[in-house]
Amino acid sequence: MKVNNISTSLHLFSIIFLLSSFQLLHAQSWYRVSNSIDLVIGGDYGFTIIDHYSSYPEEVAEYSNRSQFETFKLNYRVGLNYIHGMNQNFSLKTGLRFANPGFSISGVNPFDPNEDINTIEKEINNTLDRSEYRYNYHFIEVPLALRYTLTKSYCEPFFELGVSANYYWRTVVEEIPYEGSMTRTTINEKINKVNYIGFVSMGGQFPISDQFSGFTQLIARYQLNNLRAGQLIEKIFGLGIEIGVRRYLN
Repeated sequence: MKVNNISTSLHLFSIIFLLSSFQLLHAQSWYRVSNSIDLVIGGDYGFTIIDHYSSYPEEVAEYSNRSQFETFKLNYRVGLNYIHGMNQNFSLKTGLRFANPGFSISGVNPFDPNEDINTIEKEINNTLDRSEYRYNYHFIEVPLALRYTLTKSYCEPFFELGVSANYYWRTVVEEIPYEGSMTRTTINEKINKVNYIGFVSMGGQFPISDQFSGFTQLIARYQLNNLRAGQLIEKIFGLGIEIGVRRYLN
């Protein structure tokens, strides 16, 4: 009888121990998903969407001049995220990044980048004396997002919805002639000091060690306000990927 009681007690103790271990691991997994500092690097395929409100000749001419020649540019961003957990699945993300969205113009006659981009008359050039221009808007970006993480799934996939405030610093125009070296011109345009860009994202993470993990995510961005003062509507759009390393907070 004592042997049976001891066996029953051992079975009961084993069950309690396994349940406690599962709860502890589950709690640790939630904590690690929800609280971290990330180093993130990203790139996207981006451009500006140009439109106009009215049919006034001057406005139509500016719209045609810009929409006909401007095309996509490869952009990058680098910075830090801070992830703060609210419960088992939801967390908030903020951070600080540097970003350089913009657009490019190619196959045109050389022009002066210091002129207003809305009024520069661009002309196609099929000879060797043609240039490419890359407009880089330098922004300091502060994102704010709500993240939902599937904590019990493989690679812990997550989904984000948020808005970033982008503080305009300057514009750097890269001029690349058909022959010769590239030159850079720094200008200050009539761009809003603060620009709001909405974004949606999905990704996942993979373990590196007890304190670190890596992650990747796909992200789409679209500007909510007008980029600059003027008659035209100009908004930033981008599709890209971000990768990074996550340091868990203990």
